[in-house]
Amino acid sequence: MLSKLSIEEFEHLAEENAKEIIKDIERVCHWSLDGYKLNQPNKVQHTLMKAVAKRVAIKMGVVTLTNKITN
Repeated sequence: MLSKLSIEEFEHLAEENAKEIIKDIERVCHWSLDGYKLNQPNKVQHTLMKAVAKRVAIKMGVVTLTNKITN
């Protein structure tokens, strides 16, 4: 049986997992853009990463299409 997590422990786990997910998104986006000749590859990759993260959040029910997502 799992022991109870404190709010601080839960938030720490969420933060650490988020860091790993961001690394995974960065890796996949970099890989998916490989082979394209881009004028600003870092900017394109960053924009793609944000688009992917937005779609993941929508699919998980964290945000809806009507929510405004910035940055």
